[in-house]
Amino acid sequence: MNSHLALSTLNLGLGGLVFLLGLVILRENPQLRLNRLVAMMLFFGGFGAVLAGIAFLPGRADQSAAPELLQNMSYVWEFFFPTLFAFASVFPEERAFTQVPHPVIAGRRLWAPGFTTLVFAPYVFHFVLMVLITMWKPHLTLPTQGPLHLLSPLLQVAGVFGGLFLVFHQALFSLVNLGVGLATMALLFNSWRRAKVPRLRRQLGAIAVGMSASLVCYSIATLVPGVFNFRVPDAWRAVLTILALTLGPGSIAYSIVRYKFLDLKLLARRGILYALASGLLVGVYLLVVGRLNHY
Repeated sequence: MNSHLALSTLNLGLGGLVFLLGLVILRENPQLRLNRLVAMMLFFGGFGAVLAGIAFLPGRADQSAAPELLQNMSYVWEFFFPTLFAFASVFPEERAFTQVPHPVIAGRRLWAPGFTTLVFAPYVFHFVLMVLITMWKPHLTLPTQGPLHLLSPLLQVAGVFGGLFLVFHQALFSLVNLGVGLATMALLFNSWRRAKVPRLRRQLGAIAVGMSASLVCYSIATLVPGVFNFRVPDAWRAVLTILALTLGPGSIAYSIVRYKFLDLKLLARRGILYALASGLLVGVYLLVVGRLNHY
């Protein structure tokens, strides 16, 4: 088993386990806002792992450019960051800044976007913009004679500014993700420091440490290279992704099994424990087989 196949299998396996964990949490109580946020967070994180696994499939590792569909879908996993921030903003209690006031005009209360909508709006705009840019590539040819040819310099200047906008947008949006991650870490550790109930404090401690370590791995693999414009080797990026998916969802699973986070039933907690144990055994098996084949 070569290294690319092992990394692909690990990413796909971990992504599937993270999806399973999110599905268990969502099915337990879909009406609860906290359950929905945690499930969405795990879905987006697992989606990123699946994409990383597909990128390392045999026959794809040496390709210089991914297909447009895979490139477009890669922007979906970035929704992991606003979901994580929304989770940290409402657990264990809603922060004051989550209460968005509604304007009142002539005694009537007008509609205003909620906190979750405001958090996700920049990411929706980013996703739509990048998909449109990737899929829509207009080629406009102006006549060389007549009054319309005078527009050619203007279009060239507009193209230059458009290209610069895209470069800065991608770099700055990586910075936005990094800022959202740092804000999330600050909220989680602040909640842990303020918690008085021992069980809640232990839950927050496990989740804060695990999610912070996960964000650090994600940042080194994806966000920091995007901000400073350097490339992380594919093998290192895959390893960091695996670590992020192990530490982040693993901290949630540990809190569920050990500290009854989200008050899941015993059967659900056992199912999560068995799934994670199976994933660990598969990972160990792949590593052992890879080492034996190496020799």
